Parts: sequence; C-alpha cells; structure tokens
Amino acid sequence: MRSIRAKIFLVVISFLLIMSFAFSFYAVNTTTNYRKLRINELEATVQYKSERINTYITEMEQDALSLANAASVFYLYTDRGRKIGNTIVLNNIRTFPTAAGGGIWFEPFQLDPARRFASFYACYNDRNTLALDTHYDTEQYNYLNQTWYKLIARGVKKRGDVKWSPPYLDTEGTKSIIITAGTGIYNPKGERVGLATIDWRIQNVISAISKIKPTENSFIFMCDPEHDYILANTYSPGRSEKMTGRSLRYTPWYQNLKQASKLQVSVIPFKLHGAEYYAFARVLRNGMMLSVQVPAAELFALINLHNKIFVSLFVTFSLLMLYCALVIVSRYITAPIRNLMKEITRLGQGNLDHRISESSKDEIGSLARTFNRMSDNLKDYIERLARETSSRERITSELEVAAQIQKDLLPNRFPPFPDKINQFDLYAEMHSAKEVAGDFYDFFMIDQNRIAFVIADVSGKGIPAAMFMMSAKTTLKNNALSGYGAAKIIERTNKALCENNDVCMFVTMFFGIYDLSTNVLHYVNGGHNPPLLKREGTSYDWLRLDKGFALGIIENREYHARKLRLRKGDRLFCYTDGVTEATNEKGEIFGEKRLLSVMNRTAYKRTHLRGDLKRVMDSVREFAGGTEQSDDVTMLILEVRE
Repeated sequence: MRSIRAKIFLVVISFLLIMSFAFSFYAVNTTTNYRKLRINELEATVQYKSERINTYITEMEQDALSLANAASVFYLYTDRGRKIGNTIVLNNIRTFPTAAGGGIWFEPFQLDPARRFASFYACYNDRNTLALDTHYDTEQYNYLNQTWYKLIARGVKKRGDVKWSPPYLDTEGTKSIIITAGTGIYNPKGERVGLATIDWRIQNVISAISKIKPTENSFIFMCDPEHDYILANTYSPGRSEKMTGRSLRYTPWYQNLKQASKLQVSVIPFKLHGAEYYAFARVLRNGMMLSVQVPAAELFALINLHNKIFVSLFVTFSLLMLYCALVIVSRYITAPIRNLMKEITRLGQGNLDHRISESSKDEIGSLARTFNRMSDNLKDYIERLARETSSRERITSELEVAAQIQKDLLPNRFPPFPDKINQFDLYAEMHSAKEVAGDFYDFFMIDQNRIAFVIADVSGKGIPAAMFMMSAKTTLKNNALSGYGAAKIIERTNKALCENNDVCMFVTMFFGIYDLSTNVLHYVNGGHNPPLLKREGTSYDWLRLDKGFALGIIENREYHARKLRLRKGDRLFCYTDGVTEATNEKGEIFGEKRLLSVMNRTAYKRTHLRGDLKRVMDSVREFAGGTEQSDDVTMLILEVRE
C-alpha cells in the first residue's frame, strides 16, 4: 500500500477506531492542556514585561558606561573646568530616555588638586526640564559619605562593572524614590578616579508594571530582596503607597517567591487567606524581583466554559470533518502531486529552462511556483557567481598593485645617504598585515646638516588607512621642508589632518630632527609607543618622552619638543604597536618587556642595523607561532657614528 490515497484512508479508519477509546479521556486531558496554555500565556506576558524592564535596566547600565567613558575622556582634558563638565553631563543625560538624572563624581582631589569635591549632576525637575544641580558638589552634602556612593564604589571592581544601589529617597534632585546604577571612571593607568551614575525613578517602574492585570483580583508585587525593600504591592487597594519602602516580612507570600530565577519566569502556586493563587515571578537583571499573583479560580474560569462548548461540538462534527477531509485529499492532492513529481523530475535532470504549470491556486500551485522561482534563482546564482568571481579577481589584482605602489613610496634604499655614512646610518622596514598597510615610516634631509625621520601608525585598516597614511606622510614632509621647528611641524600637520576629517581617523607618530653639526636630536611624540635608546657601551632603555596626543583628533592641540644630545655609538630604535601587541594562539601579547629583552641580547656587540630589525621580526614570528596578526609591523633604527 504505497499510494497517498490508500494511506490517508487507512489513517482515517484508524482514527475513527481510536477516537472511541480516546474520547473518555478527553475532558481530563483538554482541561490539563488548557490550564497549561493559560499558565504559559500569563508566563509569556510576565516574561515579556520583565524583559521590557530588563531592557530598561540594560539601557541604564549602558547609559552609565557611556557617561563613564565621556568622563574618562574629560579627565584627560587640559581644561577640566566646571563649564565643560556640566556640558558633558547635560548632553549625555538628554540622550538617555529612561534616566531621571545622572552625574559624574570624582574621588577627592582627582580632578582638581585644590578641590576635595568635584561632581557634575543634572536631573529632570517637576516641570520635566533637565537642569543642573550644584547642591551635591558641597561639603554639606558630601557625596563621598552617601550610602549609594559607598555601595557602588565597593561593588565596582574593574572597568565595565555596573553596580546598583538600594532604593532611597532623593530629597534634593529628583525629589522621589530612586535607584542608581553606577560604574567606575578610570584614568589611562586603569585606576578608578570616580563614579558615573544614572538615576531611575521607582515611580516610572511602578507605573509600567501596574498595567499588568490579567484578571480582576490579580495583583502586582515588586521588591528588592537584597536590601529587604518593597517597591510596589497592589494586593489591597489603597495600601500600595503605604507598603512601599517596608520590609519583606510584611508580605507573607514572599517566602514562596524565593525560588524565582533570573533566566525565566517561575510559576509558583501558593495559598493566601485560604484562596489558591499562582505567582508568576522573575528576578530582574539588577536583582529586583517582579511577581504577578493571580487567583486560580479566575485564571481557569474560561477553561471550564470552553470545555463544555467544545465537547458538544466535537462529537457532532468530528466524523463529518474527517470524511470530508478524506474526499478532498483524494481528489485535490493526490493527482496534482503526481503531476508535480513528473515536472520536478525534469528540473532535476538539469533542464533549468523548463517551467512547471502554475494553474492550481492551492498549496500545490504554490509549490510549483516555488520550484519555478528556485530554478530562476539557481540560474541567476550561477551567472552572479561567475560575475563575482571575475570581480574578486580584479579587486585582488588591484590591491596587489596598490600594495606595491605603497611600498615603493616609502624610502627603501639603504644606506639612505651614502655621503654621510661616516656620520650616521639608518635602516627601516615595514611588514603589512593586510594587502595595504596603515603604518608608515619616512626620512629625508631638511638641509645639509639636518635629517628628519618619522614612524607612524594610522587608525583602522585597509584602503582608508592607507589613504590617510599617504595624506599624513605628505603633509608632514611638506611642513618639515618649510623650515619649522619639530613641535611646529607636528602642530601644523595635526591641524591639516583635522580638516575635513569626517571619518574621524587619526595617526600616532614619533617624529625627530637630528642635527649632524651639533649631534642634537629634537623629537616630538604624538601618542606613539616610546622608542628604545642605547648609549654607547650600555644596554637599551626606554627614551623619556611626553605621552603626547594622536594627530587628527583635536585641531588646535599643542605639542612640545624635547631635545637629546647623541654621541658616537648611540642607537635609537623606533617601532609601532604591531611589535608589542603581536599575539600567539593563547591570546598572549609579545609585550614591551620581551621587546627590551630581545634588543639587549646583543646590546654590547657591534651589530648591523638590518640585523637588529631582523632579530626583532624573527622573535615576533617565533612568538606568534603562525597566528594571523591583525596589525602592521614597522621598525626604524638610527645609529650615530661620529
């Protein structure tokens, strides 16, 4: 018996025989299923509402982290005035839709050595207007001794941690019961220098969850178990306000809710004053608990009515529906399927131009149209694949040409100045991680006695970084050849790179001008890795320099040059972070200590400059062990010979 019609007929006969035995169990089974469906329905509703609140909580935590990032940048400003701090807080709080207020709070004397307290706070007042509140930045308030500040400060262990305070009454700013999400503000060394906080009005939460009322006598309960605090309880009309802020021991059913989890809504049956209830409880992301309590009698009231109606209809229509189904299936499904199988066989033989008849308007017709679309899509895919393959080959070829052009634009003749080989020598090389690189080096004579050199690392990768690199290289060289001092050259280059920099790219660089007549090196650091300096007869050590700031970010940034007198035999080694941030398969980085160790292996031997760079590159490759690197490696070394 292989035909579909015969199989359907057998199924119908079997179903009629089994139905007589199964019907006696129907009432019990359907009631149980309906109860489960009803419970699942409310469970899904509470799950959805709790996810909405969790979304708000997540937004609050992200808002706190965003404010902390802005505060960390503000901490790096030279001008840390109140006006800028207030502007940062106002601009950020306006973009946080769920926040009632927020602020930046610095540890004593961190922002200003002359001020113990330094904070910036803004909140929405009674007129829903965002305004600054300077009351908090006073000795009288002393935010350092506030409970919320101490709890958050203790809870934040590292960058990215967010800690929630217990609910408390804010009598000054928002003038309401709030909870606060806070995270740390860190300096470049990773030390916490303050907190960034976002406030959330409890009333906003209560207003949102009070709309959850699946039945007439259901009620909402929300609390903070960690701090033994009732946020909302609508069990008795008129008592919600009185219960807010009280201990959980005033709610006798809370003991049943302790089994609730964070992952999903827990369905917990319990009895209250002799009546059976179902609690739909879940612990929220920040530790608060939301629970909806529904009387069992109201929860399943409609189920009993539905059972009675369904039983009366089931017996009447079951046999008729099954008989009609058998006739319809035999007539309208079996024959069209057979025809469709014949047409599909032709497609399967590779004839993609063949069209299947789409005359039927039912699912068989839809299936035929689907096969026709599949045939068309397959043809289009084959053609598109051929075009894309050709396009990828062309792009690959163009990238190879671009990489060669970029390589040819960098100085590659060594020694670079044969007529001055007795005075100094210099060697440099670059190894790109991608087809084109964002690192670059350059060196050139400004005049008969001064040579300029630079090593730099552009943000980003690929073609955009390569184009920005060429712009930076050309601009720097033009300014250097104009006769300016080292600091002025970097300032003019930075200003030029900031202009029309809509993509916000930047470049770090170390730039130096070495005077052969005086043996004095004038150098400026633009946020780049510190070079290594080796004096004749000594080992390599880090060159003292200012941290500096990357070029292309702040237009009128001031830069300062340092100077250093070099002697015969001194060497200066410069590199990009592709060396120290090279990683192996364990995720470990090469690091500055390992670099210093490699350079000092032959510090007291007379070695070729090319050999020194090769030794570093070999060490990096050995450390990486074949792990693909994401950053370019660029190195430059200068030696004084007289």
